[in-house]
Amino acid sequence: MSLYCDMIQLLGKNRMIEMAEQLFDEVKEDGLKPNTRAYTELIGAYLQVGMIEKAMETYDRLKSSGCSPDKLTFTILLRNLENVGKEELVAVLKKDCIEYLEYPERFLEDVKKKNSKRQQLDLV
Repeated sequence: MSLYCDMIQLLGKNRMIEMAEQLFDEVKEDGLKPNTRAYTELIGAYLQVGMIEKAMETYDRLKSSGCSPDKLTFTILLRNLENVGKEELVAVLKKDCIEYLEYPERFLEDVKKKNSKRQQLDLV
């Protein structure tokens, strides 16, 4: 499963969305159950190319599959959605953080700080 996840991540970074989707489907065809990381890598791939609706659909599939979103899932979604001004989706995700994460307030504060630093570096 780790190899599949690494490959989905690499395809996503190279904006090869169709191949990332095919590989994700192959995980199931090979009799494996996608884990949180596999879903998160596919979400990241969608966000790389601005496919927000597909990313959120995948997030919903992650939750309905029996997997739980983790800090990486939330970090990727929150950072990308905040950057494109999707405040209503950010609010939903912040509520989900309370349900799925231990110490959600601390996590959300850390994400906010890191995103602010990243934005400052982008301006330089």
